[in-house]
Amino acid sequence: MFHLNKNDGMLENEFHIAELIAEHFKGTIDIEQAGELNKWLSASEANQAYFDLFADEARTAAAIGDYESCDIDAIWALTARKMETSKAIVSDKLVTRPKIYRYLSIAAMFFVLLGLGFYFYDLKEMKTDSRISKDIMPGKNSATLTLSNGKKIVLSDAINGELANEGGVSISKTSTGELIYEIKSSGGSARLMNTLSTTNGETYQVVLPDDSKVWLNAASSIKYPSNFESLKERKIELTGEAYFEVSKDKQHPFIVKTEGQEIVVRGTHFNVNAYKDDGNTRTVLLEGSVTVSSGIGYAGSTLLKPGQQSVVNAKGIKVEPADVELAVAWKNNKFMFEGERIENIMKMIARWYNVEVVYEGNVPDDLFGGSVSRFDKVSKVLDVLELTGNVHFKIEGRRITVMK
Repeated sequence: MFHLNKNDGMLENEFHIAELIAEHFKGTIDIEQAGELNKWLSASEANQAYFDLFADEARTAAAIGDYESCDIDAIWALTARKMETSKAIVSDKLVTRPKIYRYLSIAAMFFVLLGLGFYFYDLKEMKTDSRISKDIMPGKNSATLTLSNGKKIVLSDAINGELANEGGVSISKTSTGELIYEIKSSGGSARLMNTLSTTNGETYQVVLPDDSKVWLNAASSIKYPSNFESLKERKIELTGEAYFEVSKDKQHPFIVKTEGQEIVVRGTHFNVNAYKDDGNTRTVLLEGSVTVSSGIGYAGSTLLKPGQQSVVNAKGIKVEPADVELAVAWKNNKFMFEGERIENIMKMIARWYNVEVVYEGNVPDDLFGGSVSRFDKVSKVLDVLELTGNVHFKIEGRRITVMK
């Protein structure tokens, strides 16, 4: 079988991008890799057009068929000969150096992508499953930043680098798709408030001015000062869901306020799910300790230990053991559910895939379990649900109908 030389400096980037594209379509790409891929896609229309070729299932299926039926060694040998011919032409100064690598670069990407195996494509299923032509792509890494002066910046459209400078704080977007705050000069105003918000189908990460990290799930927002320096406490407001890794500072507690709840932190890792339509606010602690207060005037409070979760609702506050992996699955780019009602699962799907969910007949009473990548198209998530319970789905545009 042929061997590709990934150590060729001129081709290193082609091989790397090929692997990122393959990881994306296999559903195994992580946030850092996704950031790199997004940067490459935004670099040129040609890159986006190339990527779109593989988003077309029918075209990809045909390419896979061609790939499996051809003599790979012979094609690779022909490509190598073309490269040698191009080198000879260059020696006579008839073409420029980039053309030397044209055949090899294209072939490298083609072979690496297909060689890595689009094993997740079941060609027979592609021909028989009527939902494929109506499939829905997953969400993306994007959010809207609202500055203190009201200016809004859509981060997926913004170029990498510094976006703004407020009160001595530089706000930048990195190549890996995260927002970073850096204090450039002391004495900045703590009254300058920023808001980072996602819609359905979006997620984003921010590094706050105190180096705390926040991952924001779909349909969520956080409001925070752009500078914590002169404040006694680091206080932010959250709607929706977020995962926090808070930097330690005993003199300046970190406070997360949601509707009906307040969390006091001094350096820890935890997840807060505070979607209004869920009826409960869940705080799951992974590391350190937090104090959760609830009720009118936050009169009731409790201290959480790692592996515990608090559930706050109209009845008060309850502490119970938590399934930590389940709670942070979204942050790790997974859909994961265990013993969950279909209505709750479909809320997660609606937020991430930006779809409307309707029910035909009675809502299934079954409890569902399963796990699938959040980078998969919606049909794969629905397939998992159909396998684990008495439920079926129909996709029409951006509407998913749930049926028994």
